[in-house]
Amino acid sequence: GECCVKIMSEPAANRGLPVILERLKETVEESRYYEALQQYKALYFRYASRKKIEAVEVIQVGACTLLRHGQGEAGLELALLFAKALADTDPDATSSDSISAIETVSGAFSECSRLEAITALKGAHQSDDAEKLSPTERSLARHALFLEAVLKWSRTSSGKREGHVRLHQLLGQVYKANGNSARALLPLAL
Repeated sequence: GECCVKIMSEPAANRGLPVILERLKETVEESRYYEALQQYKALYFRYASRKKIEAVEVIQVGACTLLRHGQGEAGLELALLFAKALADTDPDATSSDSISAIETVSGAFSECSRLEAITALKGAHQSDDAEKLSPTERSLARHALFLEAVLKWSRTSSGKREGHVRLHQLLGQVYKANGNSARALLPLAL
């Protein structure tokens, strides 16, 4: 799937960005995840320090790429930076572009969850520690954390106490997937 949904229609000032993002994708495909994470963050902070909208694109692409390669923790780190980038650049919280961008990252979390479940089955090394979360529970918790962060941004940016209804739906789906039907209905009750 497409990793980046344009949030604002401003043309990218940096024509070299697609080349840089392609190189970073290759770094991920070579399983050099930590290196890619650090490079995505450095690129994000470079653009963010200059108040460039490309910061949002960089961090969205990075989050999706790492998540789609089963890198849940690194993907979450970038996804939370994506939520921060939304708050910093303040695109319209009700625009279809903003919501599509969030849905794209949310979909990458779902892909990551499937990859982590498959990896756990292949590894077949289950812990006897009942306190530890299963890979699926960890993945769903990360996904919920991201959605709660963008929902908070949506509330602030839109000026509506409840935020965008689509974000509530996505969060409810995550809670339901984790078997928490009562919590799945909670966001919709706000």
